Amino acid sequence: MKKAVLEQWWSPLSRPIYTYNFHPRPALMNPSCISTLISSVLPPPSTSPKTPPPQTRSKILDPFCGTGTTLLTSILKGHDAYGVDCSPHAVGISMVQTMVTTERERQEIEVYISGHCDDHISSDDVGPDSKTYPTPTFPSKSPHPPHPHDSKLELVFRYVLDYECRVPFETWRRPLSFPSRLRKTGVRLVNRLNELAEKCGRDEETEKKTEPNVEVHLGDARYLDCVFLNGGEEVFFDGLVTSPPYPGVYDYRVDDDEGGGGKSVLGEYVEVIMGRGGGEEGGKDSCHEGEGDGREEMGGEIGSKGGEIGSKKASLEASLEDFTEQWIRDTSMWLEAAFRRLRLGGRAALLVGDNMGIDSFDVIVRAAEIVNGREEAKKGGWRIAVMANAKVVEGDGRRPWGKHKRNFRTEHCTLLEKRVLGGGEG
Repeated sequence: MKKAVLEQWWSPLSRPIYTYNFHPRPALMNPSCISTLISSVLPPPSTSPKTPPPQTRSKILDPFCGTGTTLLTSILKGHDAYGVDCSPHAVGISMVQTMVTTERERQEIEVYISGHCDDHISSDDVGPDSKTYPTPTFPSKSPHPPHPHDSKLELVFRYVLDYECRVPFETWRRPLSFPSRLRKTGVRLVNRLNELAEKCGRDEETEKKTEPNVEVHLGDARYLDCVFLNGGEEVFFDGLVTSPPYPGVYDYRVDDDEGGGGKSVLGEYVEVIMGRGGGEEGGKDSCHEGEGDGREEMGGEIGSKGGEIGSKKASLEASLEDFTEQWIRDTSMWLEAAFRRLRLGGRAALLVGDNMGIDSFDVIVRAAEIVNGREEAKKGGWRIAVMANAKVVEGDGRRPWGKHKRNFRTEHCTLLEKRVLGGGEG
């Protein structure tokens, strides 16, 4: 656990940061740290010949998946990954990221969405008239169009145009008006989408048996029972790895050109494709019908500057005591939901960074005690297996990963284990 805490700070920033060129902010969790935490929540391989080898593929849950770094790290390690987030924008980024699982594919996507296409357009591609630029072809007209039901492919397409390239989606339907510097990118992107679409349609049953499964859900971590009830079949997990947010920081926004809280086009699109836009599948992924998605209850003002709905700073303006109590209540709710979804002996690794002097250990311990004291958990509860932290006072020398503005930084890591006396998964 101490190794994971230190890796969160000191691992190289340049690679592998999976959200490079996918998101305007760097990933908040370091992939090397996540890899260590995943190993800590899963049982180590047995060296005894009498003990059967553990299953090679485990189910990893991140109830606050954000931009999907935990999910991608899990599937790269060969495990099934399941993510939940109440932010449509974050869910969209996670869906895009988890499509790209090899270094070659990541490099290709980075080139496609870099937005610096002038260097990639040769004289053979460019004629005296702008109309001689390679004309992008809308995927539905291509030889191998994306499957209509495959919203991931459509999401990548829309994300690149609306978010990275700042090009309205409708512009793509009128190729001749597409900005010339992006036309080469458009052609390469369509070719890539066609490859992905063709792959999705080839021997799906074989791929399902050999490739890790990944699911990203738009929902509330406090209601995991509803999120993972699919056709009456419950889903249980072998481990949980996450970095839970502070109160008031439960969603993400994309700033508009004026610097205020702008509406995320990607977020709007994800709400539609995941059944929250009033379509035929409306409400399918809602955690609790008739009660909204819980974001209002969990604090924060919509449209706050800084790219988030709500903020830790705004929540702290009331009082540190109120902030801590709200955090404990929120944490106890999702920890209780996670307790029911973990298998017996399953572990949860929680990484919390702080630069405001808040006792994160106390918050998690008190939240776990609340869960253990409730009626349905009297036969068992969370056991605190390991706690580790590191604190750095910033000086003129090397600063922690992320270069935080304050003069100190603390990273808390807690490993919880599910213990039940007398039976059952839940």
